[in-house]
Amino acid sequence: MANPYRKVKPKEVKDISEKAIKVICFDGSSAVLPKSKVRHNYITNVIHLPRWLANKHQLQYQNKVVWL
Repeated sequence: MANPYRKVKPKEVKDISEKAIKVICFDGSSAVLPKSKVRHNYITNVIHLPRWLANKHQLQYQNKVVWL
């Protein structure tokens, strides 16, 4: 079953541990996110966040919902 995701285009992504990444957006907002819930496309440098997780953090994301 497909789940709704929000698309984030980060300025920078840092690995801070085996289970977490830090995402910094172009507007200066940042968040520490669990790797198990995030889909990171390294080729296009786009991160897909579940909608419920995107709503918990103040990140700059696209309003369009992507179903994956």
